[in-house]
Amino acid sequence: MFILSFIREVSLNQDRYNELQMKIKSCKSNLNSEWIAKINAFKQGKLDELGFIQLMKSYKIPKDEIAKVQELIQTWKKGNQGAISIDNWIDFFNLYAEELPKEKKYMKIKEYLNKRNTEKNEGLRAVDDFILSLYSDNYAWIKRSSKKMLTYHPQSLRYFVQRNKNSEEKIKNFLNLFNKYLISNERKLDDPLLRLMIQNQINSMFFVPMGVQLEMAKSLSLSDLRQNSSSHIWGVSYFDFWFNQFLGRTSFEESQDILDKNLTTQTLSGLETWRLWVLLFTIKGEDSWRKVMIKKLGELSKLKDPLSREILISLMRDSTIKSELSKVNSDFSYPLFRIERQHYRECLNNRSLFSYCLSRLIELGDIDNTVIWFYVLDQVGVLQ
Repeated sequence: MFILSFIREVSLNQDRYNELQMKIKSCKSNLNSEWIAKINAFKQGKLDELGFIQLMKSYKIPKDEIAKVQELIQTWKKGNQGAISIDNWIDFFNLYAEELPKEKKYMKIKEYLNKRNTEKNEGLRAVDDFILSLYSDNYAWIKRSSKKMLTYHPQSLRYFVQRNKNSEEKIKNFLNLFNKYLISNERKLDDPLLRLMIQNQINSMFFVPMGVQLEMAKSLSLSDLRQNSSSHIWGVSYFDFWFNQFLGRTSFEESQDILDKNLTTQTLSGLETWRLWVLLFTIKGEDSWRKVMIKKLGELSKLKDPLSREILISLMRDSTIKSELSKVNSDFSYPLFRIERQHYRECLNNRSLFSYCLSRLIELGDIDNTVIWFYVLDQVGVLQ
C-alpha cells in the first residue's frame, strides 16, 4: 500500500500518521510508488517549478503525468493572483510617508487601495477602509469603519494573506508600522480605549501569539476586559470583540457569558453577516431565536467566500441546522461530506488555506492523484 508509506515519508508526525492511517489505507491511486519515493527524497531541499519538472524527467516519469503536474502548478498560481502579500501593506505605509500635498496623497492612497482584490474578503476590505478613513477628517466614516473592523471575524485575514517562511517577520514589521500610523492619527480616535481595541483586534486578525512584544502596542488586561465589556458604552456594541479577547485568557464560561447576555433574538436579527461567526460558539434552544438564526444563516449562505462557507459547514454538523438550511438554500441539501469536499477542493488554490484544505481532504478520505501531487509539491517547496 504505497500511499500509506508515502504519507509516512512526507514528514507527518507519528500522531498525525496514526490518525490518518485508516483513511489512507482505503485510498486508490495509480501513481507509481517508486516515483513518489524518489522525488520525496528531495523534500529537505528547495525546488522551484523548473527543478521539480527536471527531477521528474530524470526519473523517467511519463510525459502525461508531468503535464498533469505542470497544469496543477499553473492552476495554483492563477488561483492566487488575488492574494495579498504582506509587502503590499508595507508599501502602503511607505506611500503614506511620502512628502506630498495632502489631497494629492489622499487620492494616490485611495487609488492604491482600490487596486486591491478585496472582492472576496470583507475582512481585508474592513482593514483597508479603516486605514483610508483614518487618513481623512471624516469622523463618521472613522467611527463606522472602526466598528466594522472591531466586530469582524478575528481570523478573517487567514483566508487571504499570503504566508511563507519570511512572512512572520514581515507581519511584525507591518503591525509596528500600523501602530505608529494609529499614534500619528490618534487625535481622530475619540477615546484612548478605541485605539487600544483596534491594536488588539489587528493583532488578532494577524494571529500574533500572546507575549509577542510589538512597538507601542499594549495588550488589554483581564481587568480592562471585565470593566469595559460590561460598560454601557462599549459592552453591547462590541460584544463579539470582547468575547474574542476573553477566549483563551479566562474560563470559557466567562467568555460564553458575554454571548449569552448580549446575543438576544433582537440583537441577532439586526446582526450584520460579517458578525455571524459568533454562532460557532453559541446556539440557543428557544424557537424564536433559532428561527432568526436560520434566517441569518440563509443570508450568510449567499456569500461565496471561504470564511462564510467554513462557518456554515461547521454549523451544519448539527443535523437540525443542516435540515433547516437546506430549506433556505438547496445547495445545502446534499450530504455534508459532499459539501465539505467541494469546498476544500475549491480552496486548494488559495495559498493561505492550502495546507489546511489539504489536511481536511485527507481526513475526509478524499485522496486522489491531485491531492497526492499537491502534497508532494508543497513538501519539496514548489508551492511557496
